Amino acid sequence: MKKLIAMVLALAMVLSLAACGEKTKPTDAPKATDAPKATEAPKATEAPKETEAPAPEIKGEINIYTTFSDDAILALEDYVAEIYPDLTINMVKMNGGEMANRIMAEKDNPQGDFVCGASCETYIQMGDYGVLDKYQPKGTENWADIAHSPEWYWFSTHYSYLGFYCDQEWFKAQGIDIPDSWEDLLDPRLKGQIIVTNPGTSTTGYMVLSALIHLMGEEEALDYYGKLHENVKNYASGGSGPSQSVALGEAPVGIGYMQHGMQLIKQGYTNMVISAPSEGTGLEVCAGAVIKGAKNLAAAQAIADILASKEWHEYAAETYAVGLMYPDGVPCQGLENFTDTKIIDIDYVWAADNKDRILPLWSSITGN
Repeated sequence: MKKLIAMVLALAMVLSLAACGEKTKPTDAPKATDAPKATEAPKATEAPKETEAPAPEIKGEINIYTTFSDDAILALEDYVAEIYPDLTINMVKMNGGEMANRIMAEKDNPQGDFVCGASCETYIQMGDYGVLDKYQPKGTENWADIAHSPEWYWFSTHYSYLGFYCDQEWFKAQGIDIPDSWEDLLDPRLKGQIIVTNPGTSTTGYMVLSALIHLMGEEEALDYYGKLHENVKNYASGGSGPSQSVALGEAPVGIGYMQHGMQLIKQGYTNMVISAPSEGTGLEVCAGAVIKGAKNLAAAQAIADILASKEWHEYAAETYAVGLMYPDGVPCQGLENFTDTKIIDIDYVWAADNKDRILPLWSSITGN
């Protein structure tokens, strides 16, 4: 565990130059020759201070927009109820694209107070649109740059690795090795057997596309995706779709965040195994933020304090699979096996700024 904690904290330091910060990056697409190389997850730095306990006087209700899984939502509701028994939480679950569009559409009359889930690229876009409020959660004084925007319009709730979910029973029956590289997914024997999310509706899907671009270069990544498309069964609208399809035997391969698969394995879907692409994989900086103009501002800030706290991270890791949590790197059971996973150096600001340009290119290739 100490090794994993050390790895995640130093990873934040190493990636900070490519983090979701000020827009000093070039707007040109990454080239194959200068695309960031995958590197092994590094080692540790000083841990942030523990968050102070929130004040107990928060009452009333709060409207939260989220992409969290059902189990994560229940865990958060239970946790908040213990601290603020007089606070009613109204959770509205959406996929990342829908969530961002709704918050931006409600700019002049916000209906939500807090937003959590989805990757930092989405929050960069929302911040640029002026719908997020500045707030630095308690106990985050030592957080690395990658874990928040420069002016604290958003902060990281946790990190997630991209990986492959595989139905080991199907692969055994077919006599095919479990894929452990992006190249393996192009195997003709996997034609029509892969589930991945649509990058136009899901931030998970866009992370897959963005990671490939930063690994290979834009032209090569789009060419790769054209080949991958031949093996795709369908494009799920939300990030948990691929893992659920594999767990239920609807498809033998899914692409998404490892913790979704770990959660299902923990629930008894032992047909599922998880692998990480050997060339390198994407690291999602999953985020949260107070919505500008929140009608329940004090409650929204209290939720931010909770999601940034060490105590919540530890509770969440015990309650449901949460991936790699910030700031202390508390893993879900099983992710200890992936401490040597190579991480692609992603320029999250570039990914946010170029999303509207990249998605039509992807659509022209896949017809989606």
